Amino acid sequence: MVEPFDLVSATARPGLTEVVVAFSQPVELVTGTTTENYSFVPPVVIARAVRDKKGDPSRMVLTVSSLDPQLPYVLTVRNVLSSSGQALDPERSSTAVKK
Repeated sequence: MVEPFDLVSATARPGLTEVVVAFSQPVELVTGTTTENYSFVPPVVIARAVRDKKGDPSRMVLTVSSLDPQLPYVLTVRNVLSSSGQALDPERSSTAVKK
């Protein structure tokens, strides 16, 4: 049985200009680093998306315009594939951003 490819969590780092996005499997680099594949509500400008510097292939780091500490945010991910080419489960492609 194939493990589902899900969005697990989104956690803002101190300073609120980076969001660590965790997936259930390693992320394919091209789709994972395409900023247009990520969106926030309320809207936030995403400057870049990179693989986590700690080397975890299932984590991406989004550099964003500063998040308002008073507002709740929801991250939605689309068109990101796992390293094995599996599409993200559309039922598990949004999550609240933890601060």
